[in-house]
Amino acid sequence: MGVTPCLATPELQNIGNKIFKENVSAICDIETVIELDKKETDDNGVSSAVTQRFRGTGYFIEGEENILYTNAHMVRVENDEIVTNDIMSFLMGIPPETIKIKKYTNKIILNGKVYRGEVISFSHDIDAAIVRCIGIKKEDHGGVKIGNSDLVKTGDLIWAIGNSYGEFSQTLSTGIVSQTHRVIGFGYLEDFIQTMAPLYPGNSGSPIFNYKGEVIAMLKGGPSDDLNFVIPINLFKTLKNAKGQKEVPCLGVEAMLKDFPRSSTRLGKEIIVNKEDIEILREITKITEIKNLIALAKGSFERGAIVVYEYNQFNVFQTVSLLGHTTKLKKGDLILKIDNKTVKSGADIRMVLLYSNKKAGDMVTVEYESPENGKMIKKIAKIILMDHPQSN
Repeated sequence: MGVTPCLATPELQNIGNKIFKENVSAICDIETVIELDKKETDDNGVSSAVTQRFRGTGYFIEGEENILYTNAHMVRVENDEIVTNDIMSFLMGIPPETIKIKKYTNKIILNGKVYRGEVISFSHDIDAAIVRCIGIKKEDHGGVKIGNSDLVKTGDLIWAIGNSYGEFSQTLSTGIVSQTHRVIGFGYLEDFIQTMAPLYPGNSGSPIFNYKGEVIAMLKGGPSDDLNFVIPINLFKTLKNAKGQKEVPCLGVEAMLKDFPRSSTRLGKEIIVNKEDIEILREITKITEIKNLIALAKGSFERGAIVVYEYNQFNVFQTVSLLGHTTKLKKGDLILKIDNKTVKSGADIRMVLLYSNKKAGDMVTVEYESPENGKMIKKIAKIILMDHPQSN
């Protein structure tokens, strides 16, 4: 069992009491029923559509009548399909079955009443959705205050209200921020806040409050009931004026999400390259010439994002260099800026493209360097953005 932090001082109890009292009327349960493109027959020979349902949490926003936030995975399934992969089928050698979803029914449950939910915008990359609750009146729900997740620091105290296990509505939990800016491989776009708090299945979509009673994040999930990762609330700003699905475009390549631990060191202005770094760069970029690997090791020391993957379907696309020739980003290139915004990792690139509000087909200016003849050659190019394959 995990260890839950004990926050039992009278002052902290008062904060928790105040947060719960002021915000509980804004916290709702969400139930989504999906109808699959598949029929099943009961013992009486009656055929009916196969359905699945799941439950979580949502919260209404102060000053916005009938508008609530929740996770995208609570109201929409990626690619509008599910893949069956139960253990018995696997053991019997039966391949997984992909089944399309025919219909979604989103229900909002508050104070014992059930309302219909209408999805306004959502992003699986962020795992966030904005939903309109049909039929509810402004006086029938409260609203949470939105804070600034950029101000969150390690050690901050937090509180959450949600539908634990999908059964226990409006449950208050408390804990601390363990770390910020986590990239862990949960999804395409990540800038998680790591928390230590008792948050359970069904808490997905729960608002995370700071001591002022402001929402600074929303629960994504985690590997245990105590160790969880939450989505910074500032990411929701990119969905405010969107309609339908909004995902992050890409450059046709992917860079390392975060740099690997370096064995090389800095001595004054000189970078002393360690052969371990050379071998890692050789493996991830497939560059063979040692002088170019040394140049890249030096050039990427504490700067830039190294391209490590090229999407094959994008290889036919050329980009027009501002230096007058055609080019395209490739493995081993070091991306430094996108539209004059500095990037130091693949995670940075995705964030810059998210906040740019640009979409596939739009163009960005990329400043980068390529290792050639033992030197890092500066280049600038116009790149046409593409949908990343995970968004299709």
